[in-house]
Amino acid sequence: MKIEDELIETPDGAFLSAIVPNRLEQIELQPFSAMRQSVALSLGVSDKPDDGFFDAIIMIWLCTLDEDQVLAAKRNKQQALKDAFHWADSCGYSIANFEPILKIYQKIGAEIRKSADAVLAGNGTTEKNSGGQPAS
Repeated sequence: MKIEDELIETPDGAFLSAIVPNRLEQIELQPFSAMRQSVALSLGVSDKPDDGFFDAIIMIWLCTLDEDQVLAAKRNKQQALKDAFHWADSCGYSIANFEPILKIYQKIGAEIRKSADAVLAGNGTTEKNSGGQPAS
């Protein structure tokens, strides 16, 4: 197991891993923020095993965009899908060269899943983190 994998084993580790910028070869990726997650879902990202290649391309492509471009992708979904796959083609990614995208996709997915398992200590009880701010 690599250090990055061990880091993601705990919610705190997942958070620390998530705040370090990801890189795909020479490209520094933007965080897979709530905005990018929402747009990914609207573009058809499903997290189903059969859709892994599709999901990875859309998810990682969204992380190459600035916020205005992400919002534009939401407004014009058909063009966004075309742009995502043109980007993948231009970078040389395909079924035969999927490993670089797959590694980042799996890392981001692990961070999201593990951080959702975070527990909040409060008044003697622990609760699963619903993704929002803790109640006071």
